[in-house]
Amino acid sequence: MMSKKKYNTSLLIICFITFCLLAFLSAQNLELHNLILTNGGDEWAFHGSLTRIHKGLRNNDLRMFFGTGFFNYGFLYFFFNYALSSIFFFLNTIEFTILVPRLISSVSAIISLVFLFKILKNNQPKKNVPLVLLFIISMPAFWINAIIFHPDWLFVCMLIISIYYLNLDDFKISKNYWIAIILFSISFSIKIQVIIFFPILLIYQFIANKLNIRKGIKLILLSFFIIFVFRLITNPYLLHPEGFNAFISGFKADMVSNKTNHGQGGTISIINKIEMINKNYFNFIIVFIACITSLYSVLDLFKSKNQKLISILAITFLLALIYLLFFVNKSWQHYYLGVLLLAIINLENFIFRYLKQYYTLVFSLFILSQSLIYSHYHSLVKKVFESKEGIIPFKDIPILLKNKVSTKSNILIVGEASFNFEQLGLSYDNIHLVYGPLNSGYFDKTSQLASTYHNFGFVEKDFIILSKLHKSENLINEELAMLKLNYTLLNNEKAFMVLKRND
Repeated sequence: MMSKKKYNTSLLIICFITFCLLAFLSAQNLELHNLILTNGGDEWAFHGSLTRIHKGLRNNDLRMFFGTGFFNYGFLYFFFNYALSSIFFFLNTIEFTILVPRLISSVSAIISLVFLFKILKNNQPKKNVPLVLLFIISMPAFWINAIIFHPDWLFVCMLIISIYYLNLDDFKISKNYWIAIILFSISFSIKIQVIIFFPILLIYQFIANKLNIRKGIKLILLSFFIIFVFRLITNPYLLHPEGFNAFISGFKADMVSNKTNHGQGGTISIINKIEMINKNYFNFIIVFIACITSLYSVLDLFKSKNQKLISILAITFLLALIYLLFFVNKSWQHYYLGVLLLAIINLENFIFRYLKQYYTLVFSLFILSQSLIYSHYHSLVKKVFESKEGIIPFKDIPILLKNKVSTKSNILIVGEASFNFEQLGLSYDNIHLVYGPLNSGYFDKTSQLASTYHNFGFVEKDFIILSKLHKSENLINEELAMLKLNYTLLNNEKAFMVLKRND
């Protein structure tokens, strides 16, 4: 049995070394143009949301201040990132405005480790919990999501701390329960995906009221009233018809996106999703084992008075995994972050209860299996270094556009392409990206999604960079046919085309 001091020392060492590595990785590729290629362009888009808040603040423009363009994530998330990086916006130190949000993700991942440690330690005080943390750290997805500007680790962090307080509450509906509700509210205000974890609260509340339906419904209504009101308060733009319509449009687009693979078409098979989990988390055999052990935990909910919260987490894990595997036509790794952490909690609980004498051996083998499968880590390597590699085919674009653009020119990038536009004296405001397939919305002043299609309202696109990478010839011809109505082809290179708007 490890002493409390040794436990705390182990935790401190793990967290310190991990954070140092995360900070180093986060500090890579801080050039603005590199954001176009990192994490599918999300970092670029989110940086634009912070820029909108900054411009809205400086210009006393509430519409721009609250209109971040990503209403399903929540204004709270972007404002929190802006608040911590605002000094660098005023100083115009672009690199630090990029670094600070990444470090927020890193810190969120570390805090999540700490509270996972606390949850596991409370349930199994005599066991070698640091081994479980090492297993979590061995997942490429842990690192990938902790070195980018994205809300996943922050909302998962709030969710894990909420679970920690539910564990402390132990179905008493005490102060700890309401702390958990507030933390759940914060998580929901950061990212709407937290909806898939709502079964935790629903089942917990009914058990806390000893399956009394009347009392359970009252508690549910009050708890969810707090959660939804908190999201409304932290997203005041929703109170304005324009903001509410933008939220509804964005939510509908997300639901359609879940069916159409973000507009890319085709069906993402279960095999594709399993391959994604193998590459970013751990071998799917471990997920299968976690499913079996979770079923044991679900049975415990009916047979035993103990481990009820673990059983609730097991049910939530199974429901969320079924939803993601069978009803979401995407294989985006960050969707699975919180879900597979619940899997690890349930797996750890099962191993402690039924394989006590083999506990250390089993988790040591899990860790070893992760480290031996070196190919898993190509995802992490790609995320860190893909920007510098990806820009090589487009390095001549600044030369081609020299003396053709001004600081008022606007360029639309279609496909995966990035070039050093800073060399041309251009800034974030001048560059616009196509997300998903090219459509008329990028050229339509009345587009309902103008806030996401365009950085700061609609502008005419003076030049278009059309990437040929990862595209079929038919798709390139379709895009070119759409553009040639109003644009003239200037250059046709191996990796890209440059088009200029007709005067």
